[in-house]
Amino acid sequence: MKKNIFSLIIFFIVISQSFVVYGADNIKDKKEKIITYQMKQANVSDTEEYLDIGLMPLAAKGGEWMVIYLHECGYAADYEKYIEEADRQIEMSGGDLKPTDYERIGLLKSCLSVDRDWINEQIIENTGADGIMSLIYGLILAESANYEDAAFFDANLKRLVSMQLPEGAFSISQIPDPDVTAMALLCLAPFKEKYADCIEKALLYLSNTQRESGAYSSFGVENAESTAQVLIALCALKIDYKTDLRFIKEGNTVLDGMELFEDESGGFKHSLDTAVNKMSTIQALSAYVAIDKFENGNEALYQFSGEKDKKELTVSAATDRKMTGKGIKIIVLSALAASAFIYIIIMLILGRMKSISTYIPLTVILLLFVYVGMSHFQTREEYYSATEYNGDMETYVSIRGYNASYLSETRVLMNEGESVFEQLKKITSMQRYNLDYSENPLTNDIYVRGINGLAEFMHGSMSGWIYKVNGKAPDISCSSYKLQDGDVVEWIYTVGGDR
Repeated sequence: MKKNIFSLIIFFIVISQSFVVYGADNIKDKKEKIITYQMKQANVSDTEEYLDIGLMPLAAKGGEWMVIYLHECGYAADYEKYIEEADRQIEMSGGDLKPTDYERIGLLKSCLSVDRDWINEQIIENTGADGIMSLIYGLILAESANYEDAAFFDANLKRLVSMQLPEGAFSISQIPDPDVTAMALLCLAPFKEKYADCIEKALLYLSNTQRESGAYSSFGVENAESTAQVLIALCALKIDYKTDLRFIKEGNTVLDGMELFEDESGGFKHSLDTAVNKMSTIQALSAYVAIDKFENGNEALYQFSGEKDKKELTVSAATDRKMTGKGIKIIVLSALAASAFIYIIIMLILGRMKSISTYIPLTVILLLFVYVGMSHFQTREEYYSATEYNGDMETYVSIRGYNASYLSETRVLMNEGESVFEQLKKITSMQRYNLDYSENPLTNDIYVRGINGLAEFMHGSMSGWIYKVNGKAPDISCSSYKLQDGDVVEWIYTVGGDR
């Protein structure tokens, strides 16, 4: 009897270990799939080329996140070269970057263990300099860099805790938000004993607002980014997302919720009714990196353990064969021709070919054949790729909705003489966002009413879209403002003033 019980125990241990190995391998595969997708989007064949072509143009403009995760996934590239370019961009900006920009670059330098004195300067100068997000990023950077000033942490953590809303959430604008709440928890995780009450209130809010799908929503829309941030926070707090019943709804974990937005290509969508976009994909990757560190008993996402054994990742130049509009047209025509042939055979067998009524269906099939032959068929991908994305100038655009970012700063190639509005049309077509606008018949000026379903007046009588170029709001229509090489355009949804 004892022998049988012992054998049963061994069996269950082996089975459980096999599941652990499968889980680890699965997360590894997910990370590689996303990075492979990103490399294919940049049309490069290896990680070094990806750094040079896909990420270097985004130095000091948001590319740091992907560089961090690429490094943390153990892929080889000349990261020091990227740092040099980021420093050059900082110098060229003349100090005109946002506090969160300096803090983001500081996180990359902390990841690579370089420029400790510079990092310390950013912690002192920028933590909390521009609202809650700069406070959160500054604390994350200080924790990452092992900043040694206890008074700094005491003062700034108390400041952060004072911003907690009654329901336990944190936010930018007094509207409870799971993204900001999760990021605040990431800051508080190393101090969870001291701030246990604050953390428990925030976790209760996150548990209560989790959807049945396992996902989280921001302003009523379930999305990948909010869900990814919650995963990162849970991992930092050493909360097992697979087993903690507070974060399992209808059998769905937070990871299940995030993977609802996964596309077969390897990228992630913001919401179920949108296309794959860069921000959602990168944030999903950050969640997988956090899970991997948690599963292996390591520290939180931005706690770096030094240099790793590096490996190369290459992507085959061959692309998958996809159905085209022309192929669909051929299939439909073939089906109509086959239908006509089969119909004729059946009528001959039945001896009805002399009846006039027999030719009515044949006539209908013939008319359909002609109609299809004259029609233009396009797949969804072909329709959205109809916009010309080539150009001689590098410009950048970001889209910030109501307390949520739709699009992080993204490079868009433009031609000389093209306007801010033409750039917006390109990027919304690329991202498959709907664009609602009107044109003044007298001046031909364009007024943008809505982007991706977020329209004017939805959040008050003064709410709507504005745009900035290089940090300044022009006093002319977006269709009249001609872009220059290197211009950075921000589309911002305001509720009565610049936010």
